[in-house]
Amino acid sequence: MRPGESLRRAAAAESDRATPRTADGHALFGGDRTVKLLARVQGYVQEIKYQDGAAVKKGTPLFVIEPEPYKVQLEQAQAAEEGAKATLTNAEAEFTRQQELQSKDVSTQANLDRARAARDTARAGVLQAQAATQT
Repeated sequence: MRPGESLRRAAAAESDRATPRTADGHALFGGDRTVKLLARVQGYVQEIKYQDGAAVKKGTPLFVIEPEPYKVQLEQAQAAEEGAKATLTNAEAEFTRQQELQSKDVSTQANLDRARAARDTARAGVLQAQAATQT
């Protein structure tokens, strides 16, 4: 063994330990930064809009997710919103009728209370349906 050889071996061993490796032992070298990509939605990738190793700026689209399932979900949510609005219209009309009947002592307070509760529930249903179309 020549002088300094054990020092070189130790340095090489340390270098090997610091270099990331794949399962089959190949060294991994790349850019100075890597990031983990996570989609905010699930779906099939329709298009990849970046090149491996390319620099990207914040806000740059990286993928296009297949939009059809989300279009269907949006249409369903919009239909639910329209149904909730129709239910609210009916509940408001019934509440108004019950108010008039109760003021003439033709209906009971209990009927008016039920109509009020149905109206308030229908209002909440509209808000819930509107929120579903926004997400």
